[in-house]
Amino acid sequence: MTIPTTTMNMNGVQVQWISDKKERGVLATRSFVAGETLFEEDPQVSAQYLYNSLYFPACEYCLTCLESPKQQAARLAGLESEDQLDLPLANDLLPPITRLACPTCDAQYCSHACQTHAWNAYHQVLCPGVCTPHQVAMQQQIIDEWKSFHYPPETATITLVLKMVAMMCVAGSDEVFTAHFKADKANSALAIAAKFLDEQFADRIATFAGLFQERFAGLSKGAFECTPQVFEKAFTIVALNGQGIGTSAVEHFERALRKVADDKDSSSSAVEPDLAAHALEVMDTLRDLIAEHSEDFTHAEGTGLYRMHAMLNHACDANAQIEFAHGSHRLAVKATRDIEAGEEITLCYMDFGGCGDECGEGEEDDEMVVMDADGVVASSSAHHHHHHHEDEEENDDEDHEEEVDVETRRAQLREYYLFDCECNKCVAELAQQ
Repeated sequence: MTIPTTTMNMNGVQVQWISDKKERGVLATRSFVAGETLFEEDPQVSAQYLYNSLYFPACEYCLTCLESPKQQAARLAGLESEDQLDLPLANDLLPPITRLACPTCDAQYCSHACQTHAWNAYHQVLCPGVCTPHQVAMQQQIIDEWKSFHYPPETATITLVLKMVAMMCVAGSDEVFTAHFKADKANSALAIAAKFLDEQFADRIATFAGLFQERFAGLSKGAFECTPQVFEKAFTIVALNGQGIGTSAVEHFERALRKVADDKDSSSSAVEPDLAAHALEVMDTLRDLIAEHSEDFTHAEGTGLYRMHAMLNHACDANAQIEFAHGSHRLAVKATRDIEAGEEITLCYMDFGGCGDECGEGEEDDEMVVMDADGVVASSSAHHHHHHHEDEEENDDEDHEEEVDVETRRAQLREYYLFDCECNKCVAELAQQ
């Protein structure tokens, strides 16, 4: 379905048709300077990974961590109690953690707003407290089936598809997603997605389709039914458009500390910059402990579907990157260099040596951040990215010293993202051969 550009306008950026090959993309309607935020966006829906949720308490709706920075830092560093940790300003820079439980199940939220949004969107259909025993059993069977073969490091979650179908039931139509996200490469998308599950992929898809059909039977407010075709379409939308999410109370606290420490005009802050700088030194020591004790398992992680972000095309010399700077599933796209009005905004889909900071998708951001490939497939205009955590802009180029040659880049993009890259960098390097 064609996406009306008028519905996809944000301040300074606009979705427009780029070409028959690329289809739609996002253009800047004004100039931006390096480091400037191009746009921010909440997902239409997001979900935390199943195994990850056992170890990282997070808001069921927005993935905000439900641990304080001090609690999370102490736990990840292997300390028995947060009382063992002397962390300056731990309670001064961020609002206190709020934990609200769903009245009829054990889902946890960070605010009444998130609880209400979740209920209205999908939880009224999925909440075990208001479902029949058979529906609860079917839902648990779906989750157990997924967990039986998709172990950490996780790259997707069936919970996202459960939420999507629940939203379709509430709306009485699958157009709540099909109107905004590409699902027109189902065959190739599902074939490549086999790499992302396992050799029993086709059988598993059929199994899940049957389980979903039974779980959602007769629940729609309209004529919509969760047929196997609807399940495959929803799964394909996730494969083509899903974006990895990473949130961390520790990183959110560090970001606030850096902001204060960098502010030399202390009159604008109630906190002394020197005290913030000292707290950052403590955090540096903690990073070593956390890396030693928790290795790569340091974030609440999940996947979301972002309507504007899904329109961003790839370039090996991209001019933007993604950040999660709010400690939640809210995504920000930032310029990595100056961008002129009329220029297309692009991301680097893969971790190539040549991307440098423009990638924003490195396998290892720094010692506290793990970046697992968040999926398997993307088209040139609707894509499945690697994980992004909060501190991406702190990256340096030390992981990108070796340039990946153009043929290797194009082969990887063709294999995993279903297109032949013709970005300026590839065209120029091909011409030199």
